[in-house]
Amino acid sequence: MFDIEPIDRKGIKVIDSKLLHKELEVKSYHADWIRRRIENYGFKENKDYYIDQYSTVRGGKKRKVYLITVNMCKHMAMIENNHTGEMVRDYFIAIEKQYRKTEVIRLAGIETRKSLTDTIQDSGENERMHGHGYSQYTKMVYEITGLTGQFAIYKGMMKAQGLKPNDFRSKITADELKRVELAESLVKPLIELDKQYSEIKDTLKPLFEKKAIK
Repeated sequence: MFDIEPIDRKGIKVIDSKLLHKELEVKSYHADWIRRRIENYGFKENKDYYIDQYSTVRGGKKRKVYLITVNMCKHMAMIENNHTGEMVRDYFIAIEKQYRKTEVIRLAGIETRKSLTDTIQDSGENERMHGHGYSQYTKMVYEITGLTGQFAIYKGMMKAQGLKPNDFRSKITADELKRVELAESLVKPLIELDKQYSEIKDTLKPLFEKKAIK
């Protein structure tokens, strides 16, 4: 609907204010508009918005980039007091609901992941795989849930962007995250039954491929 998908900034979802300015169809210049809104409505730097500075081509001058939180976006949309503003506000409300849903799944997934990690350790699988048990089972889970390609792309970005392997789970959708959690919860009892890695993979992969598990 709108071309204003939030980005992650140190764990906080933000939007480039220029994108919001465009979607709200504001007539005044962006720089004037954002400064007036901040001054008139008391938005706080490093709470409601963040400023990044980038060098421009001309003379190497710095250009301010205002990254505003989803909550500030909702307020800014309401301030415009027009139909487009209402639509943008509703859009961000829907985004917030999706974030909350994803966070609940993520927190549940942390416990599932910890339980699986403990099982891998207690079963001796990590030692049998020469210390690669955790990474191998992670690889299996992403493969059977159809996320191998996405994870490969993410791994290619990790070094350049200072990311960590576990951060990948914050980049996938709520439905994908649920499938990962489900897969890990199914791997655990199979390890406890002394099933081999290949046997576990062959047992679970067809279930997800046939979409028997959603």
